[in-house]
This record gives sequence, structure tokens and C-alpha cells, in this order.
Amino acid sequence: MNKIDLSKNESPFNNLKEINDDIFNVLLSLNRYPKNINILNKLAEYHEIDSDNIYVGNGAADVIFKVLSVLDINSVTFSTPCFDGFKYMVQALNLSENSISLFDDGNQNFNGLINSNLFDIVILCNPHNPTGELLSLSKLDELLRCFPKNKYIILDEVYIDYTKNNVDSLSLLEKYNNLIIVRSFSKSFGLAGLRIGYCISNKKIINALKNKTVPYNINSISSVAACSALNNICKIKENIDIIIKERCKINDELIRYGFSISNSQANFIWVNAGEKAILYYRYLFDRGLEVKFYDNFGLRVSVGNEEQNNYFLKVMQDLSNK
Repeated sequence: MNKIDLSKNESPFNNLKEINDDIFNVLLSLNRYPKNINILNKLAEYHEIDSDNIYVGNGAADVIFKVLSVLDINSVTFSTPCFDGFKYMVQALNLSENSISLFDDGNQNFNGLINSNLFDIVILCNPHNPTGELLSLSKLDELLRCFPKNKYIILDEVYIDYTKNNVDSLSLLEKYNNLIIVRSFSKSFGLAGLRIGYCISNKKIINALKNKTVPYNINSISSVAACSALNNICKIKENIDIIIKERCKINDELIRYGFSISNSQANFIWVNAGEKAILYYRYLFDRGLEVKFYDNFGLRVSVGNEEQNNYFLKVMQDLSNK
């Protein structure tokens, strides 16, 4: 049987017809250079901020890499496990890495992040990847108050649209000039293949990023698709609501089967498996399911479509009876 890939946190939905139509229309004018200003203006309208506070790149990972390469920093701190790309970025830029282990329950060690003297910048995922832990706005504010003003914090919010509770982190930008918020079109907007990400910060940081970026860094298809997604945000939100509903269903069933899970607020499930993680992974793999494996810690499982989720639950129910 073909593998069901639930390892990359991709959207299980096909593109909206409106997005496909807009992409088709731009194919007729690929002899022209991209008009990137369109996506900047559309994002500014969507977030109700100045376009001068936005930088757009080729996916959130590209944006974070650009931030790390532009700022005057020598060391980076982040929780572990987390997004694999952070380690690659640090190595590629020859920066020092200071990783703070998660607690056994999958929550982040904020005292460890704050009290570390070995960092110039902290990368904080909210919700966290891979556990889905969500920090409230008040908790974020509390953390930022503890950071030195000459240190930076990247708030990676690529999964923020999947949260039940609205966390308006953009309101914190007025208080903290050292804050950089990163978002993406890869997850909730379902445009992972087009690589569109962006960050929002103060104009000094955004100008530094733009000054180190070549012209036309976002292609026409990506720019048009992102604008089209924002124009059809109501339909995008309908898909998000389906993912949240499916996530809740999976969580409830896994608890009923006796598994330990986190209260994930992203488009994935976190199974606290400890030393059994490898056994769970192999059991799922042998039954056609590909998930993300973290040795001696747990499994991250993307929320797929209803059919995929039901099959995953059936396999997990069988596993619970072993």
C-alpha cells in the first residue's frame, strides 16, 4: 500500500479553485518580473499594519535564516526538540548553539531560556513544534519583559492559525523593539509548495533584511497565490476549522485508548511515548503510516483528512490492545 504521509504538517486540502484560477491567469504573463509590492500591501491590509514593517521571503525557514544572517549575533538559543531547520541554520552561519531541553511532559523550560547567558537571540515557537504547546499573550509578555533589550527574540508562529484562543502577538511589537514575528503560508493557507513566509518587526530590522535581499526574491506565482489566499480568507478559515475539529477528535480518541498526549494547538498531535517511541513508530510504519519520530521522546502526527485520521486511529487502537 502507498504510505500515508503524516510527518510534515502539510495541509490535507487541495488548493481552492479561486487560487488555482488566479495562478492560471498569471501564467500568461510570466515574461514579466514579479510585482512583490502586491503581497506586501495585501499582508499590511490583512494585519492592519504598515507594509514597511513586513519582510517576505521564500518560506518561514528562509526568513528566519535571513534574520540570523543579518543581525549582529554570535549565539542562538532554542528549545529542543524543535524544528530541525534551526540546527542547520546555526551550523551554516557558524553560530554557537545553546539548546534547552523540554520537560518530560513536552513543555518548554522558560526559565532555562530566559536565564541563559549564552545567547544573542532566542527562537521561540508558538505553538511549539513538535509538542503543540501554546503560550498565552500574557505569558509571552512576561517572557519578553525578562529579556534584555539588546537581545533579540524570534517568535515562530507558523502554526498560530490553528489555535482555539486568539493570541494577538502583533500587539506586543509596540512594546518590544527586539521582537520579530514569523508567519507562513505553508500550513493553514496550504501553499507549502510555493514557499512563502514573512516576518513582522520594527522598521530598522525590516530595512536591514531588505537591504540584504536581491530584487524579485518572490516569484509571480507565489505572490499571486498568497494574495489570492488572503482574498479568500473565509474559505481558508473553514479548512482550519475542519483541522481543529479533527485534531480534537483524534486527541479524545487517543486519550480513550490510554495514550499520553499533549494539548496540541497546532495541526498535529503529539504522543508522549518515551522509550516506546521507536516501537510505536515502527508499528505505524509497517501499517503504511509515516510520522515524525523523536528518539526516546515521542511522535508528532500531522492531522490529515478524515479518512487518513480514521485509519490512524484504527491503527493506534490496535496498538493499544497489544
